[in-house]
Amino acid sequence: RRAHCSLRMSKPTSAKPSEAYMARKRNVAKVNAVTTGEAPWGNIETNVLSKPPENVSADASWASVIGMWLLLPLNILQAIFGALLPIVYRNYSWWAAQSVGCGRPFLLAWTWWRYVLTGLLALILPCTGGGSRLRLFRWEWAAFGKGEYWYHGEGVWAWTYAMVDAIQKGSQARKAAFGCIAAAIPDLFPKGILIFLPNSGKSPEAEASPAAEEKNEWWWMRQEFHKIFFAGNPGYYERLQNIGPYLKKNGVVPDRSKLDDKEYLNGLVVQCVMYVIFDAYAEGGTIGSTGLDRSKPANWDHAEYEPIWLSPDEVSQMVNWRGYAAYWVLPRLLQRFLFNFLIGRVKGLRKDSADLVDKHGLRAPFEKMNSQLPVRYRSEYGVELMDKVFFIFGFAGIGGTSAGVESTGQFLQGKTGEIGDGLVTFP
Repeated sequence: RRAHCSLRMSKPTSAKPSEAYMARKRNVAKVNAVTTGEAPWGNIETNVLSKPPENVSADASWASVIGMWLLLPLNILQAIFGALLPIVYRNYSWWAAQSVGCGRPFLLAWTWWRYVLTGLLALILPCTGGGSRLRLFRWEWAAFGKGEYWYHGEGVWAWTYAMVDAIQKGSQARKAAFGCIAAAIPDLFPKGILIFLPNSGKSPEAEASPAAEEKNEWWWMRQEFHKIFFAGNPGYYERLQNIGPYLKKNGVVPDRSKLDDKEYLNGLVVQCVMYVIFDAYAEGGTIGSTGLDRSKPANWDHAEYEPIWLSPDEVSQMVNWRGYAAYWVLPRLLQRFLFNFLIGRVKGLRKDSADLVDKHGLRAPFEKMNSQLPVRYRSEYGVELMDKVFFIFGFAGIGGTSAGVESTGQFLQGKTGEIGDGLVTFP
């Protein structure tokens, strides 16, 4: 027994460690990094965008997509009837709801082939949606009898202000879905963004108090997000008040003829969002070589102070947060039916956003936010948290604000824009 033990202990010390041992060692290093708040930044393509698809139902599998293509003529014919006849559209919606109730199995995939093409056709046709999602939703609402609710996607929609306001202010058992459609993650949407997180529920480590019971992942993400990028963002409120002088300094002058130029308006929104949110963190938070705090208004008159201002190429990339708005409402089945062409564009946009953060030295606030989250809610890589947060700025901050600016520009001229005639009246 002793000789046997001696032989076992006399293995050459130069032997390579096993793959299992190295994998465990790498995993321990990652856990330690996340625990200490020193998570590596990572690469958005490798560590985020290239991860396997999640949230995929059987009727959105590639086998289902093949069947959808093989029966395309029949699917288009059914879609035409569904987009033109409300009673047929209601029937298709009922079958889609039955599929959802069964977990969207492969055997009921045919109900979704015609349903998604009907929705797409109804969005395009002038007599239904006319290219406007608002008009499409109003058409669907009318198809269901103009009651309090109607069916769209995988769930029930409400339209009155009072009801929507109550829903938004109440507890929401959210999941990874957008517009009542299972979200395509992580390629179209980042995993774990705020709109996917339930806004109620007890944290595993909650203290014995009513307030602590609400400190779940949504609570912590929202708190740190506001602390770093809004209320706790140095000079944030001062920059909000300084948008006019900021634009003037960069040669922007009021021009009524630009109110119809969506690309121009969206570009200004991009510049303003980047300035208000990120200027305090640019260039390490200082002004040139002076060491002065760039977040303090008293230093904005310094000769070396240059507020963040994106190049035309950078602006042309970031305005796609508005331009790609329609892509996010399409379900994975339709995305795959289009061979993920639109998803490829969105992935490119998210990579462009990560490159923009690197180019302007804006990693610090994202790394800070990640380190201040409870360990169980931290991202393994800094770029993963950046992707979640920048999605909010891009989708809502740039995309949503741009839509509002476009509509305001139209209203100032007595036009209704994409809302459509008859829905808005002017004095």
